[in-house]
Amino acid sequence: VMKSMIKFVMNFQFSLANNLWDVAF
Repeated sequence: VMKSMIKFVMNFQFSLANNLWDVAF
């Protein structure tokens, strides 16, 4: 369960960073 949770958070942060990157540039 812990591994999948970490993976989920990592994917979430990654997509969030991509969205911010698209907005910034």
